Amino acid sequence: MGGNKDLNYHSFFNPHSEDFGGIELYQLSDQSCVQSKTIDSHLQFCDEITLVYGGEGVVTVNNIDSPLSKGSIHLSFKGERHSIQSSDEFPLRFFCVGFIIPKKHPIYNEYIEIKKRIKQSNDATSIDIYDIFSRCKNAVTEIYFDNNSNISKLLLGSILNEIIILTVKTFSKVNRKDYDKDALVHRNLIYDIITYLNDNINSK
Repeated sequence: MGGNKDLNYHSFFNPHSEDFGGIELYQLSDQSCVQSKTIDSHLQFCDEITLVYGGEGVVTVNNIDSPLSKGSIHLSFKGERHSIQSSDEFPLRFFCVGFIIPKKHPIYNEYIEIKKRIKQSNDATSIDIYDIFSRCKNAVTEIYFDNNSNISKLLLGSILNEIIILTVKTFSKVNRKDYDKDALVHRNLIYDIITYLNDNINSK
């Protein structure tokens, strides 16, 4: 990410990457950008997931603007020029995951297909319908407070793989724009209702 005095974050950053569960991790951060501020345009040296969990703004990739709001997930790729602008009214809060998927990784082929589709359509923004937010929060918490032990590294590898696989699954949806931002809440509510009915029916 580009530097900015109005940007606050906890961050893991390694310009040479570090292997976590077969994912080459360059950056993992929880960031906030105050109102009306810009993260300056910069060249991506790895692929990057931006997941917004608060506020509003715009991400610009190769001069193409995409609106961001709570629940937005955006993919940008190595070699692209990338900047983020927060709105005039609300500070932007988001997770950032900078990574490369090696060819030997089981999800590589599916990821490359998604990458091609996004580049052809210039549509790199979707909605977090699989609660990737929770995985990002867990990953940042783990790396910020305890990233030295072998157990922690194994756990981070597992979480990062979930983040990548669920991101691929998200962008694999043909009609992904048709999902509203409460899709996860609705799905969880339906599951809770089914569980409640099942428990009560079985108890009689």
